Amino acid sequence: MKGKFLFKVMLLFAFVIHSKDSKFEHTLRIEPASLYSKIYLIGGVAENHSRGIYQKDKNLAFEGEWKFQDTFSVKLSGGISEYQETDQKTISQWDRWSLGLKFANEVEKKQNRFVYGVGIRIFTQELKQNPRTQNAPNLYLLKPHLSFGFGVGNFELQTEISFQTETNSKLKEEGLEEFRRNYTFGTSFSYQFLSWIKVLLETEYFEPYQKKVDTQIRGWYLYPGFLFFVYDSMRVGVSFQFPITKQDYLYERGVKISYLYYFW
Repeated sequence: MKGKFLFKVMLLFAFVIHSKDSKFEHTLRIEPASLYSKIYLIGGVAENHSRGIYQKDKNLAFEGEWKFQDTFSVKLSGGISEYQETDQKTISQWDRWSLGLKFANEVEKKQNRFVYGVGIRIFTQELKQNPRTQNAPNLYLLKPHLSFGFGVGNFELQTEISFQTETNSKLKEEGLEEFRRNYTFGTSFSYQFLSWIKVLLETEYFEPYQKKVDTQIRGWYLYPGFLFFVYDSMRVGVSFQFPITKQDYLYERGVKISYLYYFW
């Protein structure tokens, strides 16, 4: 209920508060470097057969962002997932809610544009163990991140570095071995060929802080995709998922469909 109330408040502010438009387009997989006032809806499915069993993961999520003072934004996100596995009962559950704060600054010099941003997200507890992750449901998640972007003409490059860690309600980690931590390195290349379509090639690499503690996070994915410009403030995206490394716990293929609406 608290999450729904915050989402409505953010939606209201997005309508009544105007801020400077970003010169960078939104990414489809990694954290974008810039700031927006937006509503972002994502539906995805991924499959894996490599362990001799069939696994299927479906997810529906949303993210609301409100940009203020041109250099800050707050974010709220949540979702629901369904997980299927051979000879196992299908599991459906709500994902963690998250609340984030971000700072970013854009600079234009002649034909070039630059952006850098830094932020943090706090994820709530889960009601029960999520079969997709090894994170303890009774612990919170903290995820600080750093982003950069460069653009010239129709070409854009954006990068992200983030660090996720489990923590308790007091934000105190009593024992190093008890908490799972991992790094994420993401890159997005994009080029707008026509006024109505942009081609993206994105990638993410996940590395655990301690391999003995977090045993199913390390991996490298490639995400080719397309972003369609429906109206001036509306986008529809399609992003495919393929593993580059060959760990058997990585999903073999996947796709995400996204809807993005900007409040200019």
